[in-house]
Amino acid sequence: FPSHDTDDSDDSNFFGRNAGNSGVNSTFSNFIGYSAGNGAPSIQHSIFLGENAGYQATGVTYSNLMGNLAGYQAYDTTYSNFFGSNAGRQATGNTSSNFIGTEAGYEAKDSDYSNFFGFQAGYQATGVTYSNFVGYYAGRNAYGSFQSNFFGWNAGQGANNSANSNFIGVDAGKNATGVSSSNFIGIEAGENANDSDFSNFIGQQAGYQATGVTQSNFIGSQAGREANDSDNSNFIGNNAGYIATGVTVSNFFGYRAGYGANDSPNSNFFGSNAGSNATGVTNSNFFGSQAGK
Repeated sequence: FPSHDTDDSDDSNFFGRNAGNSGVNSTFSNFIGYSAGNGAPSIQHSIFLGENAGYQATGVTYSNLMGNLAGYQAYDTTYSNFFGSNAGRQATGNTSSNFIGTEAGYEAKDSDYSNFFGFQAGYQATGVTYSNFVGYYAGRNAYGSFQSNFFGWNAGQGANNSANSNFIGVDAGKNATGVSSSNFIGIEAGENANDSDFSNFIGQQAGYQATGVTQSNFIGSQAGREANDSDNSNFIGNNAGYIATGVTVSNFFGYRAGYGANDSPNSNFFGSNAGSNATGVTNSNFFGSQAGK
């Protein structure tokens, strides 16, 4: 039967040992389960369902916390939903957000108007307003990733300063840094990429561990993988621009075009293996299969 000790808790229901215990000013709310909402003050128009759901939560209005420890010690939570064991536990600043899955949004901070779906999706994420993280570990430990979408297993996990970006695929954008306004699509696309703002990496491992490739487009399996200092460039084709270095403002089109090219800015290599391993060929054009190889 209900067990609680509350003050001014109008039109609310408490079911379970210590449910809503010590709560103050909790109106139009329901606390169901052992210690659900225990020590949670000023709860309005909300539902706490599950053992320790919303335990010591503060400032929870128009929200639903369902699952063991869901919303445990959550703070400043309005119009949000926490579904799953430990979902949104100790999360802070969560207006109009949804945390669905075990530990989804656990200790997430400043995550207004966002959706976290999957095991540990958005776990300890910070500064992720207006974002969507969908998948196992998606956006886990992400920082400064507001207005972004991470879809897939580990997508955007540990990403840093990746605002206005889309990472789609297993490990896409994982641990990427300085990749705002970018799109990484494919398995491991843009994983560990650095300083790659305003870029598009499409294909398995496209732009994998690429560094200093702002405003660039890498399309194809392993296109631009480990490329370095290749701003404003386009690598299109499987392995195009793979481990290329110092090839700013260049275009490599074709299988292995510009593969391993070095110190070749302002160049165009068109064709299978065109410009492969080329070195010091500034302002050059190689057209045809193996041209300039």
